[in-house]
Amino acid sequence: MKIKVSEEARLTLIDLENFVESQNTKGAGKRFVKRFSEKIKTALTTSNFAICKHKKFAALMLKCFFYK
Repeated sequence: MKIKVSEEARLTLIDLENFVESQNTKGAGKRFVKRFSEKIKTALTTSNFAICKHKKFAALMLKCFFYK
């Protein structure tokens, strides 16, 4: 499965990677982003999502999955 990542999402992933890297050992940021991306791919292939519990997201009928 191929996933198209918006520029904003790509920059957010870079920020996440840098943050995790700053709080952990070298290479932790890249490992985190890789695992996170794999979780997204897996979640997208599963059609069993619940409507988000957050009121604003639920009002938009968005579906959510949780990662750790």
